[in-house]
Formats: sequence, structure tokens, C-alpha cells
Amino acid sequence: MRSMTGFGSATREGPAGSVSCELRSFNHRQLKVSLRLPPSLSGWEADLEARLRASLARGSVFGTLRTGRPKASTSSLVDTALARQYASSLADLAAELGLPGEPDLALLASLPGVVVTSPVGEKADDALGETAEEALDAALAELAASRASEGKALRKDFEARLRRVSKGIAAVRRRAPRAAAEARDRLRARLEEVLEGRPAALGEAVAREVVLLADRGDVTEEVTRLDAHVAAFREAAGGEGEIGRRLDFLLQEMLREVNTIGSKSQDAVLSAAVVDMKVEVDRMKEQAANVE
Repeated sequence: MRSMTGFGSATREGPAGSVSCELRSFNHRQLKVSLRLPPSLSGWEADLEARLRASLARGSVFGTLRTGRPKASTSSLVDTALARQYASSLADLAAELGLPGEPDLALLASLPGVVVTSPVGEKADDALGETAEEALDAALAELAASRASEGKALRKDFEARLRRVSKGIAAVRRRAPRAAAEARDRLRARLEEVLEGRPAALGEAVAREVVLLADRGDVTEEVTRLDAHVAAFREAAGGEGEIGRRLDFLLQEMLREVNTIGSKSQDAVLSAAVVDMKVEVDRMKEQAANVE
């Protein structure tokens, strides 16, 4: 189980400069990605977003990437294309002016831009983009660990609440048959008082209605379904990947059964158990809204 709330950050150094990445995620019904990039990484937006979408299923994710200058490097790079242009231009100039000799390597190396400490042109764009990927992947790993840690805490909270719901189910199972029998007896006693001296046929008709009312008040099916939903929730909560929607559906079904039990129950003990279960299910619904 993973939460949709988390944070991750990382910085990576590359030949074209450093890239720092911060990722923040919050709960959302779908996966929504928003990236803020510097102009130097604008061409990599689609690639970086695709990497995020490949790792996350749900949540609103906000990412910010910043670049920095490359650190001083003892290993220099040579812009050979620029050096050739210099050599050709200097050779043409020497021929035009009738000067002897050709430009040597020392002269070419001293000209601006020939020897550099970072990539140039397309190479620089590629190098910076690759560093951005590394920074994003590292931040994403930290974000995933953060979401997993919070998901572990959520699951622990769910287990505690499910135990309380199961306790309520057990209480309803114990009390429901006795409560139904007591309700029938009270209703029968009141009807006998009202029907005293009335025709027998009327008494029989009312007796049948008493039986029907008792059947309508039976919560056996609701309790059985509620127990099954609790078991299904436990199983789903132990799964991997995108489970938030299933948990939300199961909680809706659990709440439906609890409400039905409450509407059928006129007993104080049953009503108290229903209230306790409804509180726990409502709180789980709030928590499940944050599960990926």
C-alpha cells in the first residue's frame, strides 16, 4: 500500500552542469503531473513526464527542476569543429596576406571556445538532459519511499479500525436474535391488548403481519455481507499497485450495510454497535482517499 502524499529531492552533477529536482505529491482521483523546467530543459519535458507516469498510478505530482553551472573540471573537451574553422580561416588569411607558416596546435588551443570544460551545442543539451533524468529518477525513488512509508502507517490504522468493525459485527451477531425475539414479543403483547374481544380472523391477519415485520427486521444477510467486505478489504489492503479505488468501493459497500443494519434495528445495544462501526468506516473512507 502506498499513500499519494510524499516528497522527494535529489541533485546530480554532469559535464554540462548540475540539476536539482524536487517532487511533491498529493491525493487526486487520477494521475496529474505538473513540471516546472528551466528553458535549457524545455525539450526534455515529455521525456521527464513519461518517466514519472511510468512509476506512479495516482496522485497530483508537482515537480521543479533547476540547473547549475558545471564544477571546474581537470579534463577538458575540445570543440574540433570550431578548431577546424579557425585553422581554415587562419590558413586563408595567411595565403591572402602572403605570410609564411601555418597555424600550430598551441595557437588553435588558445583561441576562444576551442578548449572547453563542458559540452557544447547539441552535446550540451544531451548531457544536461541525461543529468536531469538521473536527478528525476533519484528524486522519484525518494518520493516512492516516502509514499510507501506513509502507506505503511495507513495500513496499520486501517487494521486497528477493521478490528473495531469486526468487534461491532460480533456484537450485532450476538444481540440481533435476542433483540428480534424481544421486539416480536413486545409487538405481540401490544396487539393482543388491542385485539382483545375482536374477531379471530382479524387476530390471525395481524399475526401474519407480525411475522412479516420480524422478517424485515432480520439483519443476518447484512451482517454476513459486511463481514465479507471486511475480509475483502483486508485482502486488498495487503496488495500492491493501484488499490485505492477498490478500497474506496469496499468502504462504500460496508457503509451501506452498516446503515441498513441501523435502519432495521430498534434495539439500544444494536444501535450503539452500529454507531461505532459507522464512525470507523467513515474515518477509513477519509484515509482511503489518500491511498494510491
